[in-house]
Amino acid sequence: MKLFAENDSRKIDSLGRVTIPKGMRNRMGLREGDEMWFFNLVADDGIEYIAMSN
Repeated sequence: MKLFAENDSRKIDSLGRVTIPKGMRNRMGLREGDEMWFFNLVADDGIEYIAMSN
C-alpha cells in the first residue's frame, strides 16, 4: 500500500461535502458522476482514516 500526501486541506461544508483535490481525482481516474465507496480505517495506534474506492 502506498500513501500519497496531498499537502492540502479541505473544509467540510454545511451539507457534509468536501472537495477531492484535483491531483487525487486525476490519479484515481475520477470523473463527474462516478460512484465512490467510503471506508473508515482504524490504525493500531487508534488514529482513524477515511479510505475511498471507485
